[in-house]
Amino acid sequence: MDSSLLILDATQCVECDLCSLACSLTKTGEANVKISRVRSIKKWPEFPDLNVCRHWKCDGQPCIHVCPTEAIELDDGVLFVDSMLCNGCGECVPVCPFGAIHISELDWKAYACDLCGGSPACVPACPTDALLFKGNGHAK
Repeated sequence: MDSSLLILDATQCVECDLCSLACSLTKTGEANVKISRVRSIKKWPEFPDLNVCRHWKCDGQPCIHVCPTEAIELDDGVLFVDSMLCNGCGECVPVCPFGAIHISELDWKAYACDLCGGSPACVPACPTDALLFKGNGHAK
């Protein structure tokens, strides 16, 4: 098993978007759910979909293999997108089975959760423990 993972429990999610706001604020300095690396897709009255990278449950990590510039890699249980290598083609977006890769509206590059270097901002922001972190991820 990989050394770091974000555990998601959609049954505990109240769709408050605090995780998304904490993520975008930490990563971009702007509180904006549209540029967050973790998103809750509301389906009320059903439980929401929590869109965040779950590479440990992903068969073959297709995003890594489809990237024409080799900008995506898995390192010590953390998925990284190298923005210097990413050309923003978006080939990785439709192949992600978890809807976890997005093209940023800020710089037109792909982005995904990198666990905030081992201390995900979304986890303490979640008031219902729908997100938990286990591991020792690290910033690249």
